[in-house]
Amino acid sequence: MLETSADHMLDIDKKLAELPPIPSEHCIFRVHDLLHNENITAYEPNFVAIGPHHHGKDNLQPMEEHKLRYLQQFLERRNETSAERYIMAIRESEQRARKFYAEPISLESNEFVEMMLLDSCVILELLRNCST
Repeated sequence: MLETSADHMLDIDKKLAELPPIPSEHCIFRVHDLLHNENITAYEPNFVAIGPHHHGKDNLQPMEEHKLRYLQQFLERRNETSAERYIMAIRESEQRARKFYAEPISLESNEFVEMMLLDSCVILELLRNCST
């Protein structure tokens, strides 16, 4: 029995040695289906999608107009009338941002950049409003 345990340990050590590293840039993962299905309401947004995993779902569409209002509020607070410089900055970082997700994001470039801009403004403005 000791020999079997030693053989098993060698197998585990070999598997550990051969295990490829998780790419360091991947840090956003989708919840596994088994866990998700255990309590769907814990993992499904009720009124706003932040990020690509729930982006575009019909039940979350009413909030998309409010996201535009948050962008407008952000720009007004900064005495700006155009989001062009933010769009360009996000475009420059798009490929890097996509790599943070463990699985490929199917949104086309313009849709991804718009989502990043609007979602970022929602988060920034909510944090700003909650801190004042």
